[in-house]
Amino acid sequence: MRKFLISVLVILLIVLAYFIIMGKITIFDWQNINIGDIQDLNKNLDSKINVAKDLNNQQYPESIVSVETSIEDLKIVKERYLAKTAYLAENLELGVTTIKQFRIEKLWITLQNYAKKEKVYLELDVSDNNKLDFTVIGEYISITDFIYDIENDDMLSFKIKDFVLVPVSRR
Repeated sequence: MRKFLISVLVILLIVLAYFIIMGKITIFDWQNINIGDIQDLNKNLDSKINVAKDLNNQQYPESIVSVETSIEDLKIVKERYLAKTAYLAENLELGVTTIKQFRIEKLWITLQNYAKKEKVYLELDVSDNNKLDFTVIGEYISITDFIYDIENDDMLSFKIKDFVLVPVSRR
């Protein structure tokens, strides 16, 4: 009887081992991994390794070459830029004149746009020492709105000095 019980127990252990290896068994929160799951995980890992090898062997060297080419192009553009700035430094008067004309024109357009927006009349006088005198004619609220607009404009690079508000006699 003892041999029979041991034989049945051994057969049950063999059947249990077979189900543990080949099937899925879940006991509470624990779940075993069977041979099929291990093979699927192995195939997934192999495909990820192949993708990584492909990136390392082909795309990485291509990217390195692309970055090195971009660095060389940047060096060439930088040398051209330095050559042009050296030329402008030698001909300083020409560069300053161009910048000065551009700034006055930009300033004139910006101020005129604000004057039209606030419905005031604007007269500009530019002196030789970059002093800008302007006269604004209009209603008090429109003039204050105009001044507020130009003071809060970050693109304008000047500040208001010697501000005088004079009433105009009405006829």
